[in-house]
Amino acid sequence: MRILILEDEPKVADFLNQSLRCEGYQTLCLASVDELSSIGGQVEEFDLAIFDRMLGVKDSLAYLAEFKRKFSRCAVLVLSVINTPEERAQALDAGADDYMGKPYSLLELSARLRALKRRDLREGVERRVFVLGDLQLDCVSHRVFFKGKRLDFSAKEFNLLSLLIRRPGQVFNKYQILDQVWDTQLDLESNVVETTIKNIRRKLEGDSVNVEIHSRRNVGYWIEA
Repeated sequence: MRILILEDEPKVADFLNQSLRCEGYQTLCLASVDELSSIGGQVEEFDLAIFDRMLGVKDSLAYLAEFKRKFSRCAVLVLSVINTPEERAQALDAGADDYMGKPYSLLELSARLRALKRRDLREGVERRVFVLGDLQLDCVSHRVFFKGKRLDFSAKEFNLLSLLIRRPGQVFNKYQILDQVWDTQLDLESNVVETTIKNIRRKLEGDSVNVEIHSRRNVGYWIEA
C-alpha cells in the first residue's frame, strides 16, 4: 500500500515515515500544499493520504475538497490537535474519509489505514472491471474471463488476483498481500501466499492466458501481460 504524508513538522513526518515503512507501507512525505501540487498526477499512484490539519498557518482543509475532486480514489485521513466534534464534522464534510486527534497511537493509526483500504477495495468491487491482456476480471460478479471463457478461482485466489491486476507492474510484498487479501495478522512464516499464487499460476498457465505473475525472492509479486 502506498501512502502520501502531508506534514510540515520534520520530526513528526520522520516518525510517520519510518513507522509506516517498518510496517511494510511505501511512503512519500511532503511538507506543503505547494509540494503536493508539484507532483501532480503522481498522486494517483497512492492508495491513501495522511493530511496534517495545520500546515504552518494554513489549514489543509481549505485544499481538501479540491484534492478529493481531482483524486477521488485516494482516501484521506486527517490528523489534528484540533479534535472537537465540530471540527471532526467539518473535516468529514470537506471530504476527509477519517479524522484522528493528536496525540494518537501508531497501533490505532495503522488499524484505521487498513480499514480505509478495505473500504476502498469494497467500493472498487462494486463498480469496476479490470482488463489485462486478454484477461478480464469482473469485480461485480467476482468472475474472471479469458477470451470469453470463464476461469474458476476461489474467493482468496480472486481477491489476490484482483489486488495484482489493479496495479500491473506494482510489486506487493508478502506482508502487504496478507494485510489486504487475508485482512488478518497471519504469521509471516505461513506459506498461504505462496500456495495461493501457485494455484493462480497453474490455472492461468493451464488456459494459456497471456498474463504472468512474476516474483522475486525477498521482494514480492507483480503481474504483467
